[in-house]
Amino acid sequence: MTDTSLEAGAPDAAEPDQSSQPTVDTPLPTFADFDVHPDIVAALTAINIVTPFPIQAMTLPVALGGHDIIGQAKTGTGKTLGFGVPILQRIVTPTDDGFESLGQSRSIEYIWGRRCHNLRSRGFRALARIPTLGGLSVSCLNVADEAIAALPEFPALRELMPMDIPDAGYRHIGKCERLESLVLMYCRDTGDAATEHITRLPALRKYFASYTRITDRTPELLSGMETLESVTFDKCAGLTNAGIRSLARLPRLKELGISGRRITSDVATAFGSAVTVHYSL
Repeated sequence: MTDTSLEAGAPDAAEPDQSSQPTVDTPLPTFADFDVHPDIVAALTAINIVTPFPIQAMTLPVALGGHDIIGQAKTGTGKTLGFGVPILQRIVTPTDDGFESLGQSRSIEYIWGRRCHNLRSRGFRALARIPTLGGLSVSCLNVADEAIAALPEFPALRELMPMDIPDAGYRHIGKCERLESLVLMYCRDTGDAATEHITRLPALRKYFASYTRITDRTPELLSGMETLESVTFDKCAGLTNAGIRSLARLPRLKELGISGRRITSDVATAFGSAVTVHYSL
């Protein structure tokens, strides 16, 4: 990689007001003119950021070309976008190349991507090479089952939010022996069949489900997982008091969060004083 040093000057400012740049007779180059990804250009345009500041105009051609950069400019001149846009460009590309790049990291600890539908099988496998990745929350809508099978190979994975993984895919999650936290948020199609695959996880301490399709079968299954310390069911319409009461068998349960139209507050009486119950309508 080539190191390139750039300098740009501008008046000090706490934050750059990039939406109110001066109008000149000669058209100024836009972010689109620098071959910035259309999705990024659209997001910037939506907040009236169209024309790069000088430090950005100097930085973009070099950084987008894959070269290292050292940029020197005063506070408030827009350095963050100058460096941030090229980084973001590598992530939002319509192929797995951006995720391949992330897979080369040796320090990333958490990745969140609710709508990263550009993540596909090759990129997902690349993430499995990150030795420090402890938390993963990504959409697997376009990731094939054979790639999801790589989940047990993630060397440091402790927390998982498996968005857009079908119930059958949870058989791979059930093999993640180091997994401590499973968060089913944005997992509205997840049902009891998924729960059946995870009951043998040896280290799971936290289970969270929100607006899923689970029924009383799920808490009954979870009641046999002696490692669980925290369980939350948020607005899961298929749950009733009968299912929730089964969790009283958990020997290490410390915290229980419950809400839903078929659950009433008196279910808390099934749990001893050692369990903190959070109930909401």
